Amino acid sequence: RKWGVSLLHGITKYPFKVVQAMTYSWAQSVRYLLSVNKPTNDEVAEMKQNIDWPDSSEQTGTIASIHLRRGDVGTFRCAHKQSYRSCTLLEKQLARLRSMSEQYNVTHVYLMTEEPKEVELARQLAPEYKWMSLCEHVNAKIKMPRNTSDQDSMDLGMEDWSLAISYESKFDGKMIQKHVISLLAEIQLFAEADIHVVEPFSCTSMLSWLYSYGQKGYIPPHTPSIFMAQKSSISNNKSEDNSTTTKSIPSKWYTLLQMCYDG
Repeated sequence: RKWGVSLLHGITKYPFKVVQAMTYSWAQSVRYLLSVNKPTNDEVAEMKQNIDWPDSSEQTGTIASIHLRRGDVGTFRCAHKQSYRSCTLLEKQLARLRSMSEQYNVTHVYLMTEEPKEVELARQLAPEYKWMSLCEHVNAKIKMPRNTSDQDSMDLGMEDWSLAISYESKFDGKMIQKHVISLLAEIQLFAEADIHVVEPFSCTSMLSWLYSYGQKGYIPPHTPSIFMAQKSSISNNKSEDNSTTTKSIPSKWYTLLQMCYDG
């Protein structure tokens, strides 16, 4: 908990190797927590069948996954977005993908998003890839009422809205259940890809990346880097007592990881 408080306030002084070890522990914890029971797993597997995922016999290149937030953060192409959170344009995520594409020979891309229009746009902007997305096949996302002319309406978070409607007498829990199954399927599909393009400062991206790490057992190639530092290299320095110390690398990602996992 002491580590958590330090991370939460962004004042961590832990060496990079310690942060790596902590991240590995979190990844294994997420893998365990998302190990669902058989009935739930059967529902998730049925939903995933909507995706024409290439098998090993037809796959000659690499599968990448991209996360593009379009739930409560913003609408198509960020035309309307929350004032306190960042909304990433598809072009930005494509640029990140292409920075890794040649090195890893990417041929297929899974787009994790809530907006089918973004998938259509992705096919227009990057036809060199075969695109896949669950949102084109399963309408399981919770749709929040939006008044795009009212910023207060746009700034309402999904968790606040879903909690509020859960107290209503007409509330149907099956809607939430289907949404959760859909989210579990999305996370699994995102993690099954070989490399990842994450959304900076997104709890869903962090959770999905940690699940991928936990399932694979090694740090999967990804961008932007989860371990982004103030300097590109980490040097060892001698302390006053002549012992070797490793420069710590404070990062908002560590703060985010703690907030998402602990909060």
